Amino acid sequence: MYFNQQQYKSYINDRLFYNRTLYKLDVIIGKDQKVMCGSKVYVELLKGQDYSIIDQKIENKIFSVGMSNNRLLNTGIIGMKLKGERIIKEQNSHNFYKITIQDILDNKISDIKEKIRIFSHENNFEQAYMCGDTIEVLYTLYDISYNIIKKEKTSFIIGDTNIHPVLNLSVENMQKGTKRTVIFNNSVDITQLFDQKTHKDSLLIMEISC
Repeated sequence: MYFNQQQYKSYINDRLFYNRTLYKLDVIIGKDQKVMCGSKVYVELLKGQDYSIIDQKIENKIFSVGMSNNRLLNTGIIGMKLKGERIIKEQNSHNFYKITIQDILDNKISDIKEKIRIFSHENNFEQAYMCGDTIEVLYTLYDISYNIIKKEKTSFIIGDTNIHPVLNLSVENMQKGTKRTVIFNNSVDITQLFDQKTHKDSLLIMEISC
């Protein structure tokens, strides 16, 4: 069977996210930085069974994206901006939800993202780990000469602010059985990964497998 580029992208997306697909429509784009997995936000969530009437209030809450018990709030608001409004609908649900970002209280993870580069070595047809999922990884931290600084196996919820931002950013949408390489400079505080705040090398390398 022949796939053109758009069909191939759709096929891969359906295969990797097939049981967690959300249909999204941004009603108001908002402004400033985008919400990311690990951002601390204040949101309003409304519900309705008709696209044009979504007025049943569910909750107003402050939380870190990835740590909510409501999966819609972990995956549905990523990419939104301050004061933005988005309507979302789960693939197999009759309910529509409207999310409004009332405030972004902490978005330091966005600054970290600008300082790292993530390279995926391979892909497969395993389902991807998304924001709010629990993932188990083995990571190895190297200096620029590829000497091992630290090697550790750990399990955590993607988006947990107690986990180093580099780890959170590096594993989002990662597939089981794959590897990634992450390169970042010593302006990134690696206290949670290593026993000192800075390192003499200008670049550090992390290899992650799950």
